[in-house]
Amino acid sequence: MPDQTYLPWLDIETNGLNPATNYILEIGFVITDDELNVIDSKSIVISDFLGIPNHRIIEMAPTVVQEMHAKSGLWDEIASAAPHPIFGELPNVFTAQEVMRGFIHKYFGDEKPPLCGSSVHFDRGFLASQTGSLLSRFSHRNIDVSSIKELAQRWAPATFKSRPGQTDDEKAHRAIPDCLATIAELQHYIDSGFICPDVTVGS
Repeated sequence: MPDQTYLPWLDIETNGLNPATNYILEIGFVITDDELNVIDSKSIVISDFLGIPNHRIIEMAPTVVQEMHAKSGLWDEIASAAPHPIFGELPNVFTAQEVMRGFIHKYFGDEKPPLCGSSVHFDRGFLASQTGSLLSRFSHRNIDVSSIKELAQRWAPATFKSRPGQTDDEKAHRAIPDCLATIAELQHYIDSGFICPDVTVGS
């Protein structure tokens, strides 16, 4: 039976903020245990947009997003993608969904874990719009580090100011590195004492 102490950390990259009009470009998961040790990771870049040319996907993105993905190398990776070894075609959102469903099943079986990440509502919105079958693999609950960040900003300002990954230069804007950055930020809040482990009464 899969170890139910694992946590699935998700990050997606898109060409905009609106799941009704924009597209998922990359999906990545990092699996950790409850102590935030990384167990495994997997990402997939989508390069077939089902009849929409790649240049249109770029043109649809705001300038800041165009520049961000140019800097990260994501546009280049989309353009140079090879057919997926299992499906024999360039990955589209449906094949990407199946790859990731298989990856989640490997660690969780039929259980539905919480969806973990940063600003998880954003990821959920795109999954609901474009990969509903993948979203159905998770419960309605989130572990959202952006909420902890907001709490720290108000009630633990020193901890907030010393968090890792604050500058644009530290942000990769790629799925796996951004998952790892979110996990590192949560570890910072734990190590600082802002989030404390259970303490036995009377110890």
